[in-house]
Amino acid sequence: MLEVSDADQILKYLEREDMTFKYCRLCDLICDESHFITKPHIKRREDLSLKETEDLNLSMLVFTSTPGEITAELLKEKEKALKRKVKRIK
Repeated sequence: MLEVSDADQILKYLEREDMTFKYCRLCDLICDESHFITKPHIKRREDLSLKETEDLNLSMLVFTSTPGEITAELLKEKEKALKRKVKRIK
């Protein structure tokens, strides 16, 4: 578990910087493109009887952070939700 001060520093970093990483659901680890051609990953794929295309389409998750102030984004989302609600009431 992160300390609160560490979590605040991480949030501030993510608000300023782009960050992208990939995660392999089969191997349960953070990886890069070359991971999908490693022997342990291929063995796991074969053990699960997955085709290569299924593996590449389903097991890789890509996480990307978008820099920006979260409060501004939340305000935009609340405004959109209010507009939708008003349309339903009319």
